[in-house]
Amino acid sequence: MRKTLLPLLLFATIAMGFSSCLKKADFVDVCDSVAKTKIVATKTSYYVGEEIKLTGNDADDVYYSWYHSNSSGSLSNYSDLTISSCTKSHQGWFYLTGSNPDCTSHTDSVYITVTNNPALPPCTPPNNSMSFSLLSSISSGTGSWFLDGTYGCMNLRLSQGSSSYLNIYFHNYWNGKDPEDGAYNIINVPSFGSESIYSVYINTVYSSIYFVGNPGKVYVTHAGGKVQVTLCNNTLSGSLGGPSFSSTATGKITAP
Repeated sequence: MRKTLLPLLLFATIAMGFSSCLKKADFVDVCDSVAKTKIVATKTSYYVGEEIKLTGNDADDVYYSWYHSNSSGSLSNYSDLTISSCTKSHQGWFYLTGSNPDCTSHTDSVYITVTNNPALPPCTPPNNSMSFSLLSSISSGTGSWFLDGTYGCMNLRLSQGSSSYLNIYFHNYWNGKDPEDGAYNIINVPSFGSESIYSVYINTVYSSIYFVGNPGKVYVTHAGGKVQVTLCNNTLSGSLGGPSFSSTATGKITAP
């Protein structure tokens, strides 16, 4: 009986050792895959509204998590990440973490830039001038670019003397930053909290009537490194508490 059991015990011992080697090899392969976690980005610069697609190396038994520097939670648990229509908030660091309970986690990262779509104005008015319908034009004005204390945001102003001026207020996101080129929406209240960072508020005063820019678009470009804004037949409205008045404005302001 002993002679019969001995070969069986020996075979079982060898089989267990072989199985242990397989498990160890599998363990090493998984951890090697975790260590090779890497982001592949076909490009790292996008325009607002474009699709961002980031790819990670997909491996069995590796658990993936995507994170963003502007977000507190996980974006996805797949090896790939797709954002169908990006916004400025998607600019920043993207992180991909690969993990397995038996391995040390590994994280790779990539920085993605998101900027406004550049757009040229459909008109070419002379620099630092503004022509109005019904209102007096500013024909030889000077531009100024400063942090306005009233609304707490950057103001690009065109003025001629002390009484003729037009203000263009930028979203306070641009305080201390250079506004990106492209089309900006005009909002009719000087509150930028929930508005797109690509928005401006416009006002002027004529004959004691306070005029405000109506919804539309202005065009931000740069000349010699200086920010400039072009208006192309934009409408402004004002009132003295009774009838409302409207005027169109076409012109360009360049920061000094």
